[in-house]
Amino acid sequence: MHDPFEPLDFLEEIKPERWTMTSAIHTPTFEAALSEGAQTLTFTFVSGYQETIGRGDLEALTRYLQEHADVAPLGVDESVLKDIHPRRMDQ
Repeated sequence: MHDPFEPLDFLEEIKPERWTMTSAIHTPTFEAALSEGAQTLTFTFVSGYQETIGRGDLEALTRYLQEHADVAPLGVDESVLKDIHPRRMDQ
């Protein structure tokens, strides 16, 4: 079976400055879409080949990127919470 990752410089492909959104990575050679409901990451290559990895493999990939590729987790955009003012409800 052909390895679709073989011709890629994976570390170059995943640089955050190349990202257009945080739930998917779009590059000239592949797309990776995160499905939070199914907790999977699906890679779709230009050839149409798809590879899906589950939560355990996704967590391992995240640890690898943080520890060995110097890819830091994305910060949380707290501006989406600016209009939310929680208040305590009496029981």
